[in-house]
Amino acid sequence: MTKILGIDVSRWQANIDYEKVKSYNIQFVIPKAGEVVNGNEWDDPKFERNMTEGRKFGLVMGAYYYFHPSVGASKQARHFIRLMDSFGYPDLPPVIDVETTDGLSPAICANNLYSMIDYLQKELGRKPIIYTRNGFWVNQYGNPAYSKDYKFWLAQYPLIDPITDPFKFTGKMSGTSPGVNPIMWQFTEKMKLGGLPTLDGNWWLGTQTEFEDMIGTTTPEYPPDEPTEPEDMYIEITANFLRLRYEPKFYAPPTLIVERGQRLLVLEEDIQSDGIEWYKVGVPDEYGLATGFVSANERYSKRV
Repeated sequence: MTKILGIDVSRWQANIDYEKVKSYNIQFVIPKAGEVVNGNEWDDPKFERNMTEGRKFGLVMGAYYYFHPSVGASKQARHFIRLMDSFGYPDLPPVIDVETTDGLSPAICANNLYSMIDYLQKELGRKPIIYTRNGFWVNQYGNPAYSKDYKFWLAQYPLIDPITDPFKFTGKMSGTSPGVNPIMWQFTEKMKLGGLPTLDGNWWLGTQTEFEDMIGTTTPEYPPDEPTEPEDMYIEITANFLRLRYEPKFYAPPTLIVERGQRLLVLEEDIQSDGIEWYKVGVPDEYGLATGFVSANERYSKRV
């Protein structure tokens, strides 16, 4: 294994001495950017400092966002992009931190997560990395088919004792489930290095060349605060046919039926109901504009 050591940090580590971080031959840092808390966007108060100070000492920087499947995926993706646009786009691909289900089923969690992955990928032109635990991913998110298309950063701690010299650590990562391909391993949450707070330690699992190849440009071609789409947003029906609903519920009475390829005007997005994200849409008819609700899952509809 290539000995490329990294750490991940958040407000809990306060003001880190990045000169000392560099002195321990730590090569990459992944700070927390934020999350949505009780429906409100929350910015990690140390994100800006961590990004600025880490870069000052030549460290390769990442960024992670704590995902909530009960919150609109596009809302979370836009918040993550706003934070990166304000305080620094990472060198490594952006990371989505997957540690909670918010009480939702594996299928709903996996579908809503994919919506956020897809949004970020389209906006930034890079595939996000998924942070999680193997068992949690399999049992709580169902190890969906799209797993094989993404790289994982897995938490797995073979030792519970503090690690004071990570380069003498000889532990090995145990096996992962089919389709789960780790590129980073969080091997401890108790790395204690003199002059620094207790840190999570992470090994890069690929080669030096793969590490260098992973470092790229995340900044989108157009800044997120500049419109890249027409003022009106549309979705296209991807199912053979679909019943629009009076309410954002699968069993609510239908308003009308639309067919594959039909484009609908989006009147409102990020609507959460029954653990599903919905669009409120408008469809021209003889009386003007009929309205209804359609699932934001790409099995039924997609943005165009």
